[in-house]
Amino acid sequence: MSNFDAERGRELFASKGCVVCHSVNGIGSEDAQPFAAEYMDERMSPFEFAARTSRGAPYMIELQEKELGG
Repeated sequence: MSNFDAERGRELFASKGCVVCHSVNGIGSEDAQPFAAEYMDERMSPFEFAARTSRGAPYMIELQEKELGG
């Protein structure tokens, strides 16, 4: 099993702009679906989550450019 670093996850959540639209444990925006198991259709590994996020990246980038101005 891999070790995951929650502190690094928090840093990435903020630095990558996820916090602008999403929340985790009530921290962040409510503009998009929170990152919580209760909102997922199925449980997934962090690797599957990253893959799905990558597939949605063009759409998220477009929204970030609209919201943040580039």
